[in-house]
Amino acid sequence: LPKELRFTLVVVGHPKFEKYRKLAQRLGVADRIRFLGHRNDPKSAYHAADFLIHPTFYDPCSLVALEALACGLPVLTTQYNGASELLDMPANGLVITDPHDGPTLAKAISTMADRQYLKQARPAALAAAQRWTFEMHYTALMNVFRKVAQNKMH
Repeated sequence: LPKELRFTLVVVGHPKFEKYRKLAQRLGVADRIRFLGHRNDPKSAYHAADFLIHPTFYDPCSLVALEALACGLPVLTTQYNGASELLDMPANGLVITDPHDGPTLAKAISTMADRQYLKQARPAALAAAQRWTFEMHYTALMNVFRKVAQNKMH
């Protein structure tokens, strides 16, 4: 990576990460990756981050993406994450098609790591999260119920 795009990758999640730490050592990038393991309260990890990378293979609607947006973090995820539908690309995040596509993932990470991009994307991420409230979901669900009820009466 160019010097201005160097960053530290912090991996939060499953506590069994030793094989990935060894892989990072073999690849010569261990000095740029921190494995934190499971966190009961990941709030501090979100607040220490600049953006979230979640290249999932399947996730109906990942809570991690929604939490990241609520913390003002732009989200990089895949089309296999239902939460990708909540992103306004590229304003508050990026969605890639194939999590196996390393070059596309690397390009998206470079975009996310760009300070100019982050300056605009972080407030947009927070604004997106504020639109997706429990009240909004409740109202939308009630509207669906009303339409179903109306159609049943006709």
